[in-house]
Amino acid sequence: MIINHLKIGLVLLVFGATSGCNSKKTASSRPNILLIVSEDNSSDLGCYGNSLVHTPIIDKLSENGVKFLNAYTTYSVCSPSRSSIFTGLYPHQNGQIGWATHYYALYSGIKVLPNYLKGTGYKTGIMGKVHVNPINS
Repeated sequence: MIINHLKIGLVLLVFGATSGCNSKKTASSRPNILLIVSEDNSSDLGCYGNSLVHTPIIDKLSENGVKFLNAYTTYSVCSPSRSSIFTGLYPHQNGQIGWATHYYALYSGIKVLPNYLKGTGYKTGIMGKVHVNPINS
């Protein structure tokens, strides 16, 4: 079943290869990782079968990466849901139980995905809306 009602967002994890990252590998042998989190688009993308919406770049990324056919969210609003993606923890475990704009934040000491990737030698960056506090965890 294709995602029908994903209100929070669509998550595409695009990997250049399926092997796990390991600090002993050279930078060129490790997969590139691109995490795209978008909001409120449901399955309205070409890669999910919508012929009216043209999304050729996302469709191409989908062909060469990982596309979720069943997805669930841990929370019904963006900040806590994103915090789960970034930490691997439920919002009640990581502290981000409400919107970042309402000053909810991760508990101190909670590591996020970019921290783990940096620890293995990846160069990380953020572009656009993060909506999890603090942004530079």
